[in-house]
Amino acid sequence: MRKEGIWLVSLGSAVQSAFMQLVVLGGVPFLFYYLYHRIRFGRSLKEVAARTGLCVGRPQYIRYALVATVVIAIALVAGSRGLSEAFVRENLAQGQFTGMGIAWESIAAAAVFGVLQTGLTEELLFRGLIAGSLSRRFPSFWANSAQAFIFLFPHVPILFVAPGSWGLLVAVFAMALLLGWMRVASGSILGPWIIHAGINTTVALIAAAQTGVG
Repeated sequence: MRKEGIWLVSLGSAVQSAFMQLVVLGGVPFLFYYLYHRIRFGRSLKEVAARTGLCVGRPQYIRYALVATVVIAIALVAGSRGLSEAFVRENLAQGQFTGMGIAWESIAAAAVFGVLQTGLTEELLFRGLIAGSLSRRFPSFWANSAQAFIFLFPHVPILFVAPGSWGLLVAVFAMALLLGWMRVASGSILGPWIIHAGINTTVALIAAAQTGVG
């Protein structure tokens, strides 16, 4: 099989895996949430989608998200110099991109990873369902703090594979606070999704670039 064919097969497999993760971690909880609101309150799919942030929301926050994404991406690239080990550990999520270098293949794979597999999946679950529900029940400070801690929890095992990565967990928590605030303020997960996807795609490309051959 030619190199292009191998790459397409690999990319197709990555898309399929990302889609399955989206369905299991985002789609299934959303389905149960919809059925609950449909049966108990008679809400339509459009109403439930809006409650979970699956809407445009306030358009100005899309601009804010794009600006924030560019600023954070530049900061990540600048801060990655001299800290390559933190970005290329093979037992971390971005470790799958080690050795790829910057090429169309790695860019496409990083986009699937950042935009679909982690970005959309996690924003639908953590900001769409969890942050949205909490914000309707508790004061904004406590609701946002709670969703950030919930988002942080599945990232704690990073300490087992990368001891001493407390700084990374602090960054994850700070990012969750920002995304949670934007989700509630905008009424949508679109802005948080843009930022989350941009961060994860950038980190994946950093890992690829710092370990590329040539």
